[in-house]
Amino acid sequence: NVLCVDVDDKHIAFGTDFADGKLYVYNHEGKKILERAFVSILGCWERPSDVTKVKLSKNLIAVAEGFIVTHLRILSLEGQEICCFNINNVNCIEFYNDIVLVGTDTAMIKINSDGELEKIPGKFKLIKTTKKDRIVISDGKKVITDDGLMINLNCEINDIYCLNSKIVVATQYSIYILSDDLSILDVINVDNVLRLSKKLAVKKHNNREFFLIKLNF
Repeated sequence: NVLCVDVDDKHIAFGTDFADGKLYVYNHEGKKILERAFVSILGCWERPSDVTKVKLSKNLIAVAEGFIVTHLRILSLEGQEICCFNINNVNCIEFYNDIVLVGTDTAMIKINSDGELEKIPGKFKLIKTTKKDRIVISDGKKVITDDGLMINLNCEINDIYCLNSKIVVATQYSIYILSDDLSILDVINVDNVLRLSKKLAVKKHNNREFFLIKLNF
């Protein structure tokens, strides 16, 4: 079973559960670039890991994998491990210039290029960055920017996508189109959207079926 997926301009990466326990990276022509297995060791017992989060950057991949104990690993596209940290309850990963941002239920962890960690307390369900180098975060119901703006949407937020000067927010009931200053520009009545990508939305139906919807705004 696939547990996580990320796509950029050149590659698609996905991680699987303990039945396989691997990270796969393909280019857009379908050629496999990387396949790497992860194993969790508990005492004298081992099993394939659950690869629960993956995030692509230009030359790097960040992966959260494990069982009971979660490892955050930063790899090259060739699969070489650059660094590894024990970070449990990883909700999201985002690259921000030369920093890796990791959101958990208790903190946002910044990992710099020297492997040094800085923790900012709080609940971080989603972390996104914009082309203007702003950081947009969510604790699950609010959208907050690193320059002090906030809007409370009072419903569960599933995903955020930063598109030019707009911030698109998928909630359990609707899709909100926000301006740069977090004013609501439009509300699209589409529920159960799980993921956003540019002007596309992935909608879940009956817990089994998924639909791709084109958004017009």
